[in-house]
Amino acid sequence: MGRRCGTPRGGDVGLRQVAAAAAALAQRVAVGQIDAIVSSDLSRARQTADAIAALCPAVHRREDAGLREIDCGSLQGASLGDAETTAVTSTVNKAWHSGDLGRAFPGGGESVADVIARASRALRSAAELGSLVVVVAHGGVIKWSVLAVELFGGTLPAKVEVTAADMVREDVQQLLRRPVR
Repeated sequence: MGRRCGTPRGGDVGLRQVAAAAAALAQRVAVGQIDAIVSSDLSRARQTADAIAALCPAVHRREDAGLREIDCGSLQGASLGDAETTAVTSTVNKAWHSGDLGRAFPGGGESVADVIARASRALRSAAELGSLVVVVAHGGVIKWSVLAVELFGGTLPAKVEVTAADMVREDVQQLLRRPVR
């Protein structure tokens, strides 16, 4: 079975990634300094957070639906190998990468503006749990949250949700091309 829209990688690869994430964190952080672990309530993020929590069982553990992956609307769970799914996701992604952050997936799906708004609330709530909080979320949520912090200090201005001004489009395109540090 191939990847599906809005769903994380699972199976053996996913389980190896979970174990690797927990081990990498344990090497970089004194686990006794962690105040809380907050994750999406979806299974893959929960598994990763639970693996980390096993290394520091005294910490506060919480799940937050605000950290879920992007809702693909009527395409949720559809095969990414399907031609129609590929065409729609490509159109939506092109719009987002050109700065149209208000474009949503069809059938009740989310836009980047929606994702940034809910993820920002979830991240602010997580930050209140201590000085060192581990957050386990999904790739789309992380990508667009970083974009919001880089461009807007964490909050998407209302005018961008509606107009996606040309200056913002250029900033989005530049940020998406920036190499990962």
